[in-house]
Amino acid sequence: KIELVENNSLDSERELNLTRIGLMRTKANIEGVVLSIVKRSGVKVDEKPWSMINFHIWDGQHVIEVVAFGSSINKFIMDIRPGELMKIVGAELGWRYGLPQLRIDQRTTRLIKLS
Repeated sequence: KIELVENNSLDSERELNLTRIGLMRTKANIEGVVLSIVKRSGVKVDEKPWSMINFHIWDGQHVIEVVAFGSSINKFIMDIRPGELMKIVGAELGWRYGLPQLRIDQRTTRLIKLS
C-alpha cells in the first residue's frame, strides 16, 4: 500500500481506471479568420539561424495562436494575410503559457485558404 496524506491509502493492487496521456488526441482542425500574422527570424546563441511565423485565428467564438517553425514555413504560409478565411487540418496541439497553441508540421498539416 502507498500511504497518502491524512492517513488515506491507495491499494496499488486494486484495478484503477486511468487515462494514458499518450493516447490523448494531439491533432486539431480549425476554420476561421486570420486576425494577425507576425514573421520573425534571427540567430541563436550557437550561431544557427531560426525563423518562425505565428498568426491568430478567430473561429467566431475563440482565438487561437498558430505557429510554424523553420522548414514548415513555405510560400503558402508566407502569403497569408489578415482577414483571410483559413482552414487548418491536422495541426499539432501544444501549449504556450497555459494557452492552447497549434503547431504546423509540414508533413502532416494541411492549410487551405477559403477566401
